[in-house]
Amino acid sequence: MNLQRLLQQVKCITSVGILNREVTGIAHDHRGVQPGYAFVCYEGVKVDGHAFIPQAIQNGASVLLGEKPPPTDLPTSITYLQVPNGRTALSLIAANWYGNPANRLKLIGITGTNGKTSTTYLAHSIFKVAGLKSAIITGKETRMIKRRAKDLRIDFLAQKALNKLPPYEAFLRRHKLAHQAVCAIGDDLLDLPILRRCGLAISVPNAVDEVKAACHFQTAHHGGRGAVREVIDLILKATGAWETVVKPFYL
Repeated sequence: MNLQRLLQQVKCITSVGILNREVTGIAHDHRGVQPGYAFVCYEGVKVDGHAFIPQAIQNGASVLLGEKPPPTDLPTSITYLQVPNGRTALSLIAANWYGNPANRLKLIGITGTNGKTSTTYLAHSIFKVAGLKSAIITGKETRMIKRRAKDLRIDFLAQKALNKLPPYEAFLRRHKLAHQAVCAIGDDLLDLPILRRCGLAISVPNAVDEVKAACHFQTAHHGGRGAVREVIDLILKATGAWETVVKPFYL
């Protein structure tokens, strides 16, 4: 993809190098960089991604996006773009790279081992403001989940669903949705049937290898440590619903 197309909607403070060039992929982990990739780095709580710029270049990165000014020893063959927020830039270029699939999304699936229930309630509250549908598909069966789903007016509830595919397809039929309109997040083998059918399949860093291979994108955060929130932010920003959701929290 052409870099200028990849950078659509991305705010840039300054740039060094050629902008009219092709990019073969995107990565935020230097270990996943391949020749021609764009490497996005930002400061974390414990680790600063900018420290891995030399390794990313060594692995073949031709484009760098970072929050800090361009390095003084940057090779002339490298394009560097300074952005206000690396995480925001990553979410936008990821959306551009995959054809902005969030614009067509009507459903997000939450799977995994820990934190699904609380995360689902958080996601539902946010999506309701944005006008999106929500569903709970879980292998558990408790009255608490049923009552909570009723209180929150969850659009679809399926409990004791060890095979997640039938309730997932039932939800699609009820709301007349195509598989392409679905984003699903998974980490284990039981999630593969949905991940292989949905329009945007997302894995987490601690997912099994088979799940990672089946997905289009991998979050920066691990499952149970902010991965679903990362995807929610990505969808809301890519669809232009972010301002609507956060507006009530500003005084």
